[in-house]
Amino acid sequence: METIETTEPLLTPKEYAKKMGVSPQSVYARIKRGTLTVIEIDGVNYIADPTQTTEETRERQQMQPSKQHLAMEIEQVFNLYEQQNATLQATIKQLNKRIAKLERKLDKKNAQIEKIYLRTIEEKTQKKRKKNK
Repeated sequence: METIETTEPLLTPKEYAKKMGVSPQSVYARIKRGTLTVIEIDGVNYIADPTQTTEETRERQQMQPSKQHLAMEIEQVFNLYEQQNATLQATIKQLNKRIAKLERKLDKKNAQIEKIYLRTIEEKTQKKRKKNK
């Protein structure tokens, strides 16, 4: 969890809603959408008092990506990973088929070479027998 230092007074979402003249539900909705930055302390969400917020804190809050935005980015990266993985799996399948085909060709060539080798040995043996006669 990120540590955020603040010198501004902190408000609970309900206190923030009351101070800003909005409903608590709208505050929670803004938190969920990521348009309102919260600071979590011991499992409790707090919001910096906007009437007491310094310019530096406002800039820092604007620069912080929302949790929803980060979740969307993570989902996009994951989807891209899945697409690339599927493409790689298809490529691997094609390469394995090609390897199997080449192995079959190699087996046929090896069988042909073995026949030629055996025929050559047989011919040499026959020539030696003829010479020895």
